[in-house]
Amino acid sequence: MAGRRYRYQTFISDISGQDIQHHNGAPERAIDVVRNWLRTVSKRKHLQGPLLIKKAFSGFTASLPENCDKNGLDRNALLFVEYVGMATQWIEAELRDR
Repeated sequence: MAGRRYRYQTFISDISGQDIQHHNGAPERAIDVVRNWLRTVSKRKHLQGPLLIKKAFSGFTASLPENCDKNGLDRNALLFVEYVGMATQWIEAELRDR
């Protein structure tokens, strides 16, 4: 058993020393947590603020039912890869319309 005692440290070593924060399943809180983590870790000086990110996420989620319909997808049964595809399409359209 001694060999198995530290087996999880091998898998989670990439996050060692990170300040893990819980978002309680709330998208707005998750946006805050991830954005602030990225701002701290990346040292980027020009990262959009959480209010702009939340506004964009709100636009994406509002467009999701229509985008799913256009692509023949069930909004409540999207695979992760399909969700990412919908997000990519939405971002590309937003950038094109600017």
